[in-house]
Amino acid sequence: MTKTFSLGAVLTVTTDIMLCPFDDLHELIEFMAGEPVWIHQLTRVANEAKPELLRQHPDLADVTVPELSSWAECAAFLATLAAVYGTEREVSPLSREDHTSVDPLAEFAMNFPGVEVVPVVLDGEVAP
Repeated sequence: MTKTFSLGAVLTVTTDIMLCPFDDLHELIEFMAGEPVWIHQLTRVANEAKPELLRQHPDLADVTVPELSSWAECAAFLATLAAVYGTEREVSPLSREDHTSVDPLAEFAMNFPGVEVVPVVLDGEVAP
């Protein structure tokens, strides 16, 4: 199963430079992980996804992003790439071997020791 994502979202992962709206990046990362990914997990999962995206789209390894200071400059840069790289890419999810699933609350506690984690449980939900 594949899904289409914007070139900007894919390049955000492969270049470590934000070239798309946050929601587009988050959707790509969750698709590749095959599970919900909380904000504090994005960097880890993006690091898992990067080599796979470059394997799926090796031509993107050649893309160098100049210094951009606005979304308008970002859009203009992506427009210059369209003729060579297109505007979208088909992406396959990560294999189970390439993604480590970590409980979001446990990972938060690992990343931020000493910060109290207080889950909110709504009526009808099961506490973590």
